[in-house]
Amino acid sequence: MKYFFATIILLAVSGCGTIFMGEKQDIRIHSSVNLDNAEIKINGDTYPHNRGVFQVDKKAEGLFITILKPHYYEKTQYADRVINPFALTGDILWLIGAPVALAIDFYTGGFYEYEPSEISVTMRKKD
Repeated sequence: MKYFFATIILLAVSGCGTIFMGEKQDIRIHSSVNLDNAEIKINGDTYPHNRGVFQVDKKAEGLFITILKPHYYEKTQYADRVINPFALTGDILWLIGAPVALAIDFYTGGFYEYEPSEISVTMRKKD
C-alpha cells in the first residue's frame, strides 16, 4: 500500500510530456551520399555516426545540425523546437499537479519536440 501512494504522488508531480514523450528525441538524417566517414555536429557537439539516427536532449532552443564530409561542402540544417500539443493538453488536464507538471516538462524538455525530426540533405562535392 505504501508503494501505491508513493506512485500516485510521483505521478501527480510528474509532467505528462516527460512521462510519455521523454527528455530526448531521435533525429534522423538522410543524405544524398553515404555518411559513414562524415562528422556530424549538433549544436557544436560531435555525435558518432549511428546509421543516421541521433538521440538529442530536448532542452536546447533549436538544433543546428552540421555535416562535414571529406571532399564535400559543409552542410548545415536547422530543426526548431516547438511545443508538443500532447504534453500541453496532458498537463492541463492533469489538474492535481498541473503547475508542477508544467514546470517539470519545461525544465526537462518533455514539453517540446523538434521539427523536422527527419532531415534530408544534399551534399555537394567540391571541385
